[in-house]
Amino acid sequence: MGGRFTVITFGCWLNKADSDIMITKLKSLGWEYTEDAGSADTIIVNTCAVREEAERNELKLLKRLSEEYPNKRLIVAGCLTRVRPATIKDVAPNAVLVSSHGAELIDEALNSGTDINMYDDRPAKYLLVTTRSFMGIGTLCQYRLVA
Repeated sequence: MGGRFTVITFGCWLNKADSDIMITKLKSLGWEYTEDAGSADTIIVNTCAVREEAERNELKLLKRLSEEYPNKRLIVAGCLTRVRPATIKDVAPNAVLVSSHGAELIDEALNSGTDINMYDDRPAKYLLVTTRSFMGIGTLCQYRLVA
């Protein structure tokens, strides 16, 4: 195993912490970290799904990376993989998806080349309720938390 990798992070401090976990784990396994996607063998994009504009930017980036570096391994992690997995596969068909809370399993994603899905077994404290929204272009629904 080994090689060069880079991590591109979007979102909150939790995503930054997950990226640090991935970097630390891969370095401990002999991988070399670089900030240059062009010199990396593997590109990891840690995504965020909180804002629609961020989602659009992430999807544009994934499409560009997929087209610009077709022979590099592209791994997509973070919460966008839970809410838009099909959309991610549309723009980056060869991407390997690692769902949120799966940062510790980044080496499995690299070794297996298949999507890694983590599901939380804890009982839900909040329920997702879908509501109609006409506030944004292309936004058909949004989620809100209810007690």
